[in-house]
Amino acid sequence: MTARKSPWRWLLWAPAFFIAAGVAAPFFDADPFGERISKALETSLGRKVKIGKARFTVFGGLGFTVSDVEIAENPAFGIEPITQLTPDGSLDARLQLRSLWTGKLQLASVRLNSPIVNLVKGDSGHWNFESVMTPGLVASLPRVEVRDARINFKFGDTKSVFYADNVDLDAIAGSSGAAGWELRFSGEPGRTDRAARPYQQSVSGRGRWRPERVDFDLEMEKSALSEISALIFGRDVGIHGAVASRVQLAGPPNEIRISGSLQLQELHRWDQMPMKGDGWPLHFRGRLDLGGQRLEIESQSPVMPFTVRYRVANYLIEPRWALGLTWNRFPAEPLVAIARHMGAPLPPDLKLAGTLEGAVSWSGWENLQGQIAFHDAAVAFPNSPPVEFDEAKVLFDGSRIHLEPALARAAESEASIEADYRLTSQEFQLDVASDSMTIAAIRTHAARLPAPLLEALNSGVWKGKLRYRRGPSIEEGWSGQIQLARAEIALPGLAQPLRVRSAAARLDGAKLWVDKLVGRVGTTELSGDYRYEPKAAHPHRFRLIIPAIDAAGLERLLMPTLRRERGFLARTLGFGRPEIPPWLATRFMDGTVQIGELTAGDATLSQLKMRILWDGVHVELRNMEARTENGILYGGAFVDLRGHEPSYRVNFLADSVDFKGGKIDADGVIRTSGTGGELLTRARAEGSFSGRELNFCKNATGCYRLEWPKLRFTELQLSIGPDLYIGRGATQDDGRLLLQLSNGSKSMRVTGTLAQLVVE
Repeated sequence: MTARKSPWRWLLWAPAFFIAAGVAAPFFDADPFGERISKALETSLGRKVKIGKARFTVFGGLGFTVSDVEIAENPAFGIEPITQLTPDGSLDARLQLRSLWTGKLQLASVRLNSPIVNLVKGDSGHWNFESVMTPGLVASLPRVEVRDARINFKFGDTKSVFYADNVDLDAIAGSSGAAGWELRFSGEPGRTDRAARPYQQSVSGRGRWRPERVDFDLEMEKSALSEISALIFGRDVGIHGAVASRVQLAGPPNEIRISGSLQLQELHRWDQMPMKGDGWPLHFRGRLDLGGQRLEIESQSPVMPFTVRYRVANYLIEPRWALGLTWNRFPAEPLVAIARHMGAPLPPDLKLAGTLEGAVSWSGWENLQGQIAFHDAAVAFPNSPPVEFDEAKVLFDGSRIHLEPALARAAESEASIEADYRLTSQEFQLDVASDSMTIAAIRTHAARLPAPLLEALNSGVWKGKLRYRRGPSIEEGWSGQIQLARAEIALPGLAQPLRVRSAAARLDGAKLWVDKLVGRVGTTELSGDYRYEPKAAHPHRFRLIIPAIDAAGLERLLMPTLRRERGFLARTLGFGRPEIPPWLATRFMDGTVQIGELTAGDATLSQLKMRILWDGVHVELRNMEARTENGILYGGAFVDLRGHEPSYRVNFLADSVDFKGGKIDADGVIRTSGTGGELLTRARAEGSFSGRELNFCKNATGCYRLEWPKLRFTELQLSIGPDLYIGRGATQDDGRLLLQLSNGSKSMRVTGTLAQLVVE
């Protein structure tokens, strides 16, 4: 009975013995086998191998676990080892079963844990790993595994900026014994010039590698586009989104055919919100030359009206790349949304219509080449006429983007438009030329590129050339010369707009010159010049010539400046200053005015000249001069516009004015406030006068004082014949003037009005 049970006991003890052996094996020193292990590795890998501590292992197959492994390089490729383990790394070598009875160590597989691998391309053009592809080495080592590896790329003694991290690789020799491997791998690319890995999504693949042919399927997981651009260009170029791809490779190493597809999603600039949608599927094909480090890819889609081409050479050392786009009647409307999400400073209400075709290549931020043409295009903003183009060509040359002269139509007007933009300096230039274009056709569009003159014009026609420039080192603004006709300008402070019959305007940034202006305000004709220099103490300078105007009409035109509505406190309680409008508070002007004839009631001033200094709410009229009654008036005036109504102070000097058959000279100061009839009823004046050859006396002098309606004269002296009369006078309650004079022995009374005095 005992003999019959013994086989079953062995069956029970065998697994236990195997487990015990597997657990105990790592504690047994295998260093006596070190030299044989090293030789076996050298035979299988074709390189000198140094090893450190060796331990037995049973689980996973009989073999050894070795630390401190260093696999030497072929001297033709350099002195740095092709592989060495990190301090935490190890090499697991599994023996072929026949090694148990032949006594010769033959390896079935090798696993490298946490190695650093240097792939080197020598001066001969061959890679250091090509020797592993020989039939003899493939047969001696059927399986190679790599876990958590870092792979560096070198070209001679120069190390590439690119590397691969967290690499897992399974290489299985073909069953036929021919040179070649079945491969499965995954890894994460990176750059040595960045502190952190910019790209943390995995690239994986599987396929077959033979010396004469490569067959692989690759997959790139959904990844951030910014991380991929950082991997390729060394920096985040500001284009964000997500991309995923699948690729098939097939062919000899120097002519590998590529086919695959990728999916772009959420394309946007770094500071913009992602675009909504399912993304853009893109199929492509191309070729890869591993030895020459050249890659070419071209999109393939019968549905998409554009083609993408990508070329890169020397991609592991110093990549030289180019990206090309070709459009064929591509609809222009989506470009606005794409450009806006890429960060272009486009107005939110801009609309673009039409189609485009052409090709552009990009081999660096400063190196664009190509041309695109827009057909039947239109640019439109709400509440403004669209700008239409039959054709517009855009050239790309380095960092320059140039719009060739194109005929634009808007609101039944035509203009030639040309533009330039520099990517490096961000300088923008726009040229507009027209022989006859309405202000309405350009006003809204020009207002988006600040143009004070064009913004102020409400209507009219212009011709000439304008240039708009903008850039970090350029003062933004328009320049050029234009002719205006039938234009209308609403000027703050005037009750009616200025209607320009004709004028020549010149712009230079914020500066503006208007010459030979002919127009009218209301029924008042005028002509003159205007200058605007923003850095001057008085930015607005002007010269006006007015043939004739009525004082009442002038006041009506200026009424928005002279009067302002009273607030609640002023209306109910009688106090409180009005709010000063911004246009008045910031109005600083210096100019001259010439009026051929100014009529005020029955009085007429001719050849009136003055200089106006306007400082916010204070206006000074200097060097006033006018002719009246064959005499000349000189003087100046001060106007205070702080209150609800204006207040005036006038200094004057009358020289040889006709009066009562003779001449009179006078001087004085007049103060008043308000408008219309209030000016007379609130008038206060004082001064002196002298007359000669008057019809009622030979000479007359004196002082006067007016407090409407009372007029008083003091220090009167009248020479009548040989006598000198002295006295005073004043207006009476009935409005008549009474002068009482005496020469000591005689008394004299002069009565009546200033227009008709009677001596008694």
